[in-house]
Amino acid sequence: MARISNIKAALLEEAILYLLEESCYMTVPAVPNINRLDPYLENAPNGICVLGRGERHQIDAIADYVFPPPFSNPLRLLCEAKYSEGKSVGIDVIRNAVGVKKDVEEYFRPGVQSTYRYHYQYAVISSSGFTSNAQNYAYAQDIYLLDLSADIYESIFIDVIDLYVDAVIVEPLSANGFKINWNTDIDIDIKSLRETFRGIL
Repeated sequence: MARISNIKAALLEEAILYLLEESCYMTVPAVPNINRLDPYLENAPNGICVLGRGERHQIDAIADYVFPPPFSNPLRLLCEAKYSEGKSVGIDVIRNAVGVKKDVEEYFRPGVQSTYRYHYQYAVISSSGFTSNAQNYAYAQDIYLLDLSADIYESIFIDVIDLYVDAVIVEPLSANGFKINWNTDIDIDIKSLRETFRGIL
């Protein structure tokens, strides 16, 4: 079961992965035994986790920059996607991003063989903007913010997601007499929906 808000958030994550792949990033997919390929990552029921010094952290989208700068550890981008109807992302989300970034940067186990130790960057993507204190804190802490409610992005991402959800989920259910709102529980396989949506991007 999933709510419309959960479904749109999952599709926003797919859109972000697509945007990263089009921007010289190589996205990190969930694969079996991912920790054998990369000792900094671990599979979890709700997605890929990045290991930190104190805890593991589920991340919406992970991507490595294809061309790392010389004389530097390669860049790994961690993205948090927030989809809401009209509610701007507040400072609490940015505080969490700062804490996660610090924790994963400090994770290191002697004896673990790994090709790289990553330099982490963190981005928060919102469908409805950010509060002013969230913006100020993010700027000071080097957390990148992407506001998809701006006209240049809204028609590309938000409108496409809204139209897709309406056409594939809301309209067919409404035609059968179901009343759908933002918090209605819907019996749907989000994984399959994400794969189908990925195919049309």
